[in-house]
Amino acid sequence: MQQNFSQYFRSLQILFSALLVGQIVVMVIIYNIQEPPAGDMAFKNTVAKWLPLLLIVQAGLAFFLNRTKLETARSKSTIEEKLEDYRIASVLKWALLEGGTLISIVLFFVWGPVLFFYYAIIMAALFATQFPSRQRLINELDISANEQMILDEPNAMIAQSKRYTLPHSH
Repeated sequence: MQQNFSQYFRSLQILFSALLVGQIVVMVIIYNIQEPPAGDMAFKNTVAKWLPLLLIVQAGLAFFLNRTKLETARSKSTIEEKLEDYRIASVLKWALLEGGTLISIVLFFVWGPVLFFYYAIIMAALFATQFPSRQRLINELDISANEQMILDEPNAMIAQSKRYTLPHSH
C-alpha cells in the first residue's frame, strides 16, 4: 500500500511510541512484582559494575550503525529509497537501545539490585530522546528543497507500506 509522507511519518511515530510504552509497562510491572532474591552478591556486584560498560557499548553501536545506514540513505537517488533506508536505520537504532532497557530490567527482576532498575530507566530515557521528528528526518537525510516539496505534497506517494500475512492465512 502506498503512503504519503504524513502517513509514513505517522507510522514511524506510532512504532516508536509503542516501543517506548512497552519498555515503560515492562518496567512498571517488573518493579511491582519483583521480590528481593537471595544469592551470591559478589557475582551480582560484578555484573552491576560491567553492565554500564555493556550499555554504553550497545548504545554506541546503535548510534554508529544508525549513522552508517543514514550515510547509505543519503546516497540514494530517490526520496522513496532514502525514506526506506531511514525507516530501517531508525528501527535498528531503536531496537538496540530498547535492548539495553530490557537487559537491565531482566537483571533487576532476576537478581534484585535496584541499580539495575536505574540502568533501565536511563536507557529508556535515552530511547525517549530519539522520538522521530520531521526536522530530525530532514537533517539526518540532508533532504534538499526539491525533496521537501515532494514531502509536502499530500498526494505524493513516497513510501511503500508492506503487509505481512501468516502462512495459510487469507
